[in-house]
Amino acid sequence: MKKVIATLLSMFLTLSFVSVVTYGNLPGGSDTIDLGHNVDKVSEFVVRGKNVSKFESTSSIEVASVSLDNNTRDGYALYLKTTHGVLRSGTSAHGEEDIAYNLSKTQSGNSPEGSDSFLSLTIPASPPTTQTLILGTETALSGDDLLEDPTEIDFTLKVNVISASFVDMAGQYSDTITLIYQDK
Repeated sequence: MKKVIATLLSMFLTLSFVSVVTYGNLPGGSDTIDLGHNVDKVSEFVVRGKNVSKFESTSSIEVASVSLDNNTRDGYALYLKTTHGVLRSGTSAHGEEDIAYNLSKTQSGNSPEGSDSFLSLTIPASPPTTQTLILGTETALSGDDLLEDPTEIDFTLKVNVISASFVDMAGQYSDTITLIYQDK
């Protein structure tokens, strides 16, 4: 009987030791597990402008290469505006008149889909003289409107004059296109 009790006691102590090693301090206890997810903020905007000194035809001319990368959920805004909205001469001494032009673009890359609160890249054909949203959101997004995809977009801004009838006529014409980026 002593052998049976000794064997049972030995087995009990062995099982207790194994369970303490396997399950931690018994009969109670706790442990913590830390979780984390860290992604650095990306908010980069690069414009490589190409000054144009003369138009030869009505064909589109690349005037800027633009790259925008952003991974913030509350969005950003990209605005476009021009000084005159036309090529304007500083004088009319020789009959110079404003020269109308259009804007266009080619693009590649990814940007969030447009919605009621987020505008996909939209270049107005007629150059605006007021600050005009062309990509993103006017106000910081929140709630269900928060973005779920990062933006990695490249586009080329193009200009074409509507008529080439002036290309060999005297005059100095100019306009300025401004792109404004704001992270929200």
